[in-house]
Amino acid sequence: MTLTPSTLKHYHVFLASPGDVNEERQAVRQFFDGYNQTIARVWGVRFEVVDWENYASIGIGRPQELITRQTLDRFKDSLALVIGLMAQRFGSPTGIAGSGTEEEFRWSLDHHRQHGSPEIKWFFKRIERFVAPPDSERLSINGKKCKPFEQNSGQSQFILRSIQTSTISRKSLRMT
Repeated sequence: MTLTPSTLKHYHVFLASPGDVNEERQAVRQFFDGYNQTIARVWGVRFEVVDWENYASIGIGRPQELITRQTLDRFKDSLALVIGLMAQRFGSPTGIAGSGTEEEFRWSLDHHRQHGSPEIKWFFKRIERFVAPPDSERLSINGKKCKPFEQNSGQSQFILRSIQTSTISRKSLRMT
């Protein structure tokens, strides 16, 4: 008897966010770990979460350009979903956009408009108690720096949602 290995379709999920949503980022990773072990396995697919922390390395050039090239550009053909997470921080300016997160959002929206993918889901954490970090110029006070997300919120290319806790549910991440 000859064994035939099963074929697994491998897709990527990019996780975009500034540095103040570590708990939520971990919740997304845990969600996909569980999803891959249960539902995705039945369908013969696997979703790998890609982010700048684990997939980008140092190099010569503009830091965000390196991150984009080593993540979004690298996996663009298998990139099924971009998940954005935001809370109080907007992130650091890149020279092209107000933050790396904004630049990643713009890349995703442009790619979706040109190619029909990836799906984009953007989550804003509700802040119950404001705590100003030492680098307050990177804040998104009352969403004032979030205009690129708000300006496109009426379009069908992506979904904006508000979350109260770090609980990331299958319903909120369900792909259309």
